[in-house]
Amino acid sequence: EIFPIVNSQSIGYIQYFAENHIIPGKITEPMQISPLTIDIIIPVYNGLKYFDTLFEGIERTKMNYRLILVDDKSPDPMVTKYLDSYAATHDNVILLRNEENMGFVRSVNRALEIAENHVALVNTDVEVPEEWLERLMDPIIKKPQIATTTPFTNCGTLCSFPEFAKDN
Repeated sequence: EIFPIVNSQSIGYIQYFAENHIIPGKITEPMQISPLTIDIIIPVYNGLKYFDTLFEGIERTKMNYRLILVDDKSPDPMVTKYLDSYAATHDNVILLRNEENMGFVRSVNRALEIAENHVALVNTDVEVPEEWLERLMDPIIKKPQIATTTPFTNCGTLCSFPEFAKDN
């Protein structure tokens, strides 16, 4: 299935990004989809308003993935209901529930304990662009000496783009 690009300057349009921000010229090689499965870890503490956009973006991913959700004892009962329903209707989802609020790092570590593959860590308030996982994992899969990759974001302090450490 092909997902249309809204316009030539949309966030996920890598051709525009590369031509205007990274390298002169065009990307001519199509993205190769790896047969590997990637574990996507999402620590959750509330954030219900972001879920539809987040999960719709992840579901457009062409790579094989397993989603590991960690509910960090979200006090919003609608979060519990949403995550229960989502996990029940998607066979590639594992839902972990913390019995007490453990915080971001400990929740991620809990998910890492059951991870079986390369891992992508995603926050709940993220809108993933087209081919996000494919682009994120491509260097790791192709070059064994690369252990980690970090995407740009418009509001992520150290990874903010186009202006470093700013809400763009």
